[in-house]
Amino acid sequence: MRRIQIFLTLLALCTVLPVRTPARLPDRAVREGADTRQEFPAVVELAQRVVPWLGGDILTRRIPRDQGRDVFEISTAGSMLVIAASDTPSAAAGLNWYLKYFCHRSISHLGDNLAPVEPLPQIPQPVRHTARFGTRYYLNYCTFNYTFAFADWKRWERELDWMALNGVNLAPATIGTEAVWQNTLRRVGYSESEVLDFLPGPAYTAWWLMGNLEGWGGPVNQRMVEQRVDLQRKIIARMRELGMEPILQSSRASTRSFFFFASTMARSIKGCATFSAAACGFR
Repeated sequence: MRRIQIFLTLLALCTVLPVRTPARLPDRAVREGADTRQEFPAVVELAQRVVPWLGGDILTRRIPRDQGRDVFEISTAGSMLVIAASDTPSAAAGLNWYLKYFCHRSISHLGDNLAPVEPLPQIPQPVRHTARFGTRYYLNYCTFNYTFAFADWKRWERELDWMALNGVNLAPATIGTEAVWQNTLRRVGYSESEVLDFLPGPAYTAWWLMGNLEGWGGPVNQRMVEQRVDLQRKIIARMRELGMEPILQSSRASTRSFFFFASTMARSIKGCATFSAAACGFR
């Protein structure tokens, strides 16, 4: 009886626990007996999302940097695409190079041209490119409101795929900062209503984070704050999978407008961070 109970418990767990499907190994590689170990499984999963007709026929390999610079080299072995790269963003850029210049396919903000190509084009000679700069930065504060104010995970997943294909390895990740401020203000004695009055609506967080306004575009409720935290967790997890470094929001030298008058426990919150980097690609 106890064995039956254990079996039923395990069966129930298998039906409710989420299982992430690993990157599928290349079908032809398995048939041909090739080494199918993937050095960059996140890039294979990226291909399976964007160009599933190609995702099953990719092999990824790690190679050293070229004189300190990120590098990728693409070639074909039989009917498989081989991507050798120094890191995940470089391997994704190599995938994009093959799509653009051999398959004549593209993913863009204005539309996609990703119809299947059969048979897969051969690369006569290995193609090798190095990055002009180590830091390849994308996005700014205003973009999070002009473009992504109400973007869901599906929209963000596509954007992150586009970023990876274009070699991006550094980007701001500010969604969900409302929860950080909420927890901070709670600790220094603000009421729930005062905290929510301080938080802006999703269309105005950029100017709020730059210290230009507070509470504009609301009201904000707790459900909205929690949804943005959940979204941010997914974004950061995917960025790290794809080798991108997220830039998180630091504190800024402004506070609630009535912070110094709300109680006799007046405090100042100091410290701000600045960052500057060039946006660039592979040459």
